[in-house]
Amino acid sequence: MNTYFNDCHNLEDLRKKYIQLMKKYHPDSVTNKNEVEKNSQICQEINFEYEALSKIFPKKMLTNQIARVSKMLNVTIVHKNK
Repeated sequence: MNTYFNDCHNLEDLRKKYIQLMKKYHPDSVTNKNEVEKNSQICQEINFEYEALSKIFPKKMLTNQIARVSKMLNVTIVHKNK
């Protein structure tokens, strides 16, 4: 699977990259029928990946913040998953 968001490190980067990609690959931006179908498929891939990453990033950021704070305080912070 092609990864369109490799260079994104936070939610803001993710959002900006999503808008940029959608402008580039939106099916309405081309007139050739083959290109419309190709861009439609690419947009579906981008949407799927964006949706998954937009759910993962907040959890990843929280985990990184917890790790950073626990290291600063020299303690172990355990959080339970619901």
